[in-house]
Amino acid sequence: MWDFKDGAMSRENIWLDGGAIVAQLTAPLHVVSSVGWLGAVAVFLTLGVVGLTSRVAEVVRAVYLAMEPAGWSLLVPWRSRRC
Repeated sequence: MWDFKDGAMSRENIWLDGGAIVAQLTAPLHVVSSVGWLGAVAVFLTLGVVGLTSRVAEVVRAVYLAMEPAGWSLLVPWRSRRC
């Protein structure tokens, strides 16, 4: 539809350029969210190890009290709690 003689402004070229722009804008977001989620998993696993290996009852209770909301809000944010 947008045919020009030199082909620089064709619909296909605009679509490819727009796709490249979207990819360039979303790649950092993807990297930041993936690294953040991996950090949350590492903290969650560390808390689990501390909870399993600790002999102090207050530490175990505190760890598991901290793990429940962290698990629901950081690790599984899109899961429905009604299930």
